[in-house]
Amino acid sequence: MDPILLMSMLNMKLRDESGNLNVLCRKYDLEPELIIQHLKKINYYYHDDVKQFNQIPISAES
Repeated sequence: MDPILLMSMLNMKLRDESGNLNVLCRKYDLEPELIIQHLKKINYYYHDDVKQFNQIPISAES
């Protein structure tokens, strides 16, 4: 799947259906670490505090 499309769909599902990535992955029988690694390839990072993927690296937030 195209990574940008994947990121968009995940952010929508996170916003509309789930409390966080782990809950979403359990619901759809997905591996969170595989998703995280796949989206890192296009410089998207999961941020648990806002429950979404975006392009700000986690280390750059502080």
